[in-house]
Amino acid sequence: MRLLTVIAIVQLVLLGLLFARIVDLERRIPDSTATPVAVDNLQPFDMPSVAAGTGSGTVDEDRLRQIVREELEWQFARAGSLPSAAQPVPQELPMDPQMALEYEQRREAVSQRLDYFSQVGRINEAEMVQLQTEIARLRPEDRDEMLKRLFRHLNTGAIDGRL
Repeated sequence: MRLLTVIAIVQLVLLGLLFARIVDLERRIPDSTATPVAVDNLQPFDMPSVAAGTGSGTVDEDRLRQIVREELEWQFARAGSLPSAAQPVPQELPMDPQMALEYEQRREAVSQRLDYFSQVGRINEAEMVQLQTEIARLRPEDRDEMLKRLFRHLNTGAIDGRL
């Protein structure tokens, strides 16, 4: 019984010390509300969309999308290049016979991997990432075909896995 009393007293003393330490730390932290900064006093960045702000504290989703588009266009114009998605991609790139053979081997390897996973019935996340990476290296029309096959296998349950 005495042991329990001693333990309870020690716990109370430790709680008191902890409380005192917390109060001391709270006193050391500067009060962030003591010096509020008005939004109107902030200097705008040298970007076109900041100057066209709405003036209110809230921005709706469409306006936010517009701002992001403006900022991206401004950044790419400043860098002197467009993002790869905005640059036109030729439909058919000329390939020499060696590159064409390597491409067909790569396409066939992806097709065989899809068939393999369909036969096994499952695919783990690392294999899925690797398969998606291999599919991404294909031409757009082949990529679409392989992704459709993959989705079909996943949807029908022939392959148990997650994208």
